[in-house]
Amino acid sequence: MKKLSLLASVFAFSPVVMTASCFLDGTFVEKEGEWRLNELEGLENYKSIKPGSVHIEYKNQTSQEFRHKTLLPKIKDIETEIENTGASKDLVNKINNFIKRNFVIKLTALRPHKGWDTKNSYSHIHEEQLNDISKPSTKVLAFQMLLTTQPKIVFGYENGKLYFEASFASKNVDQDNTSKPQYYFKQMFEIEI
Repeated sequence: MKKLSLLASVFAFSPVVMTASCFLDGTFVEKEGEWRLNELEGLENYKSIKPGSVHIEYKNQTSQEFRHKTLLPKIKDIETEIENTGASKDLVNKINNFIKRNFVIKLTALRPHKGWDTKNSYSHIHEEQLNDISKPSTKVLAFQMLLTTQPKIVFGYENGKLYFEASFASKNVDQDNTSKPQYYFKQMFEIEI
């Protein structure tokens, strides 16, 4: 009988524990439409991003020959277009597509959470490893890339490396300020070609 009453008390308490635990916290608000650069002004850099975790890699294994014969000419063509046309919307889209097609950006997001799943801490942070920020994960939505275009587009090839600068904002809206993203960073990237 003691076992039965103990079991009953465990089951009676289980819903309370389950409602406060992390596996039920998949809620977030998604940004409708695209972020605009003016909406990102004044944000702290690496907002909800683990410092030092952001890096770029080739999307697919690429040979040195492919990089020099295929990617480098495309980069040079884009550099020429930048010189000739400036920051047109079509050119910015072309650069965004080139980066998304050939590279992947990885990072660790610091997801705020309220729930009793950590050592006596109701409010705490979970680390979410994102292997491709252009794709949504369970808790962190895809990031939108906003290429730096003022005073000019920051994209080119120098000293054997592709470089570009961009701001990245997740489609997750900040719970405390719905006009801002939950995850944001601006960074200069370099990768050997």
